[in-house]
Amino acid sequence: MRDVAVDKQCNFGVYMKSFFTKASVLSLTLGLCLSAFSAQATEFKVAMIQLDPWTIPDPVRPGYLMGIVPDLMREIEKRTGHKVTGRMTPYARVEADLENGLVDFSFMAWGPQRAKYANKGAAGFTLEFGVWAVKGVSIKNYADLKGKTISVTRGLKVEPYFDADTTLDKEPDLDYTVGVKKAKLGRVQAVAGSLSTIKHVIAGMSAQNSFGDILVLTSTEATISYSKKSPNIAHENLINNTVRQIVADGTMKKIQEKWLKN
Repeated sequence: MRDVAVDKQCNFGVYMKSFFTKASVLSLTLGLCLSAFSAQATEFKVAMIQLDPWTIPDPVRPGYLMGIVPDLMREIEKRTGHKVTGRMTPYARVEADLENGLVDFSFMAWGPQRAKYANKGAAGFTLEFGVWAVKGVSIKNYADLKGKTISVTRGLKVEPYFDADTTLDKEPDLDYTVGVKKAKLGRVQAVAGSLSTIKHVIAGMSAQNSFGDILVLTSTEATISYSKKSPNIAHENLINNTVRQIVADGTMKKIQEKWLKN
């Protein structure tokens, strides 16, 4: 008769051998699955518009971007499992990158002229565009814009009639920050563009007392603009559906209120 303790020890040894064999197989299987997932994962290149508060560099963390677009892209990356690589880009360059297929998509106010080279995707929220005058300058209707020097961000599309109007004195500037600074100094009489963005910049400079009349010209949606030349065009619906989910569950509203709260 064999010793019971020996039998148990032998049985335990057989069990452990079986356990480690199964664990090794499971580990290998998981490794292969993760490798397959990594191989299937797509890297999306995104042009992040260089405007406060849409995309700005973090003053504390070098190389880290923050703002409406980076927050949205991180949410897309988390929900899809795909990598999103963003590059902070001046407005005019965003359009060129989309047109040439150098990026897959962007997120900013939609303009009808972009339909030539990009597909209008899921909308995040609505923006009003117009002109914000310095205090003491009366702008009650479009005719009042005549004779005023108006700061406009280079490449920015404000409203089709306004954009094409060559009778207006439109001064091209790098961004809204420059325009608001020049308005405070009396070098321009108004700033044109996204009114909520201009409001954010004005508040950031504590310049509310320097501005007065607002003329709303149009409203448009901030949307995904997907380049028609994107090598990842097959994933366009995935990105759009993900943004729709972000809107539906209230995450987009939180991002909007976080950055456009002023």
